Amino acid sequence: MTAIVDIVAREILDSTLAELAVYWMDQKATRSINPPVIAASVEAVKAAVDQTSTQVISDKDKLVTRTIVVEGLIAAVDGGQIILNVGSKAGVKVGDQLNVERVSREIKDPSSGKVIRRIATTVGVVKVTDVDDISAVATTVSGTGFKTGDAVKTVTQ
Repeated sequence: MTAIVDIVAREILDSTLAELAVYWMDQKATRSINPPVIAASVEAVKAAVDQTSTQVISDKDKLVTRTIVVEGLIAAVDGGQIILNVGSKAGVKVGDQLNVERVSREIKDPSSGKVIRRIATTVGVVKVTDVDDISAVATTVSGTGFKTGDAVKTVTQ
């Protein structure tokens, strides 16, 4: 986290200093340069960046992390391409790896007949290579025998 904040702060500072350098060159060209104003501006920018960086780092525990869980199905298997019924609207991105699972058994409530649990076995892992809003294309990372209807789920670390 600190490294990210430091990088962003450095970019802000570099950008601001570049703008001040352009301002300084413009003023120099018109002979109305005011070095104390430029020095004060640079110091004010540095102080603001330092203060913001320190505050973001100290509040890092308050930042909320959001985990996107993708769940979908294999819609088709065409040669080496696996077409999924989930896309960017569901949070899928190029490069995502998804577990492929196949339901091997459904457990039903004896009194109601409703499915209360599905037993699944892992078939393999696929990697997303192309995404649109509602579908994605993936290739095999591991496993074989993928079928239409197999479930795809986010690989958890």
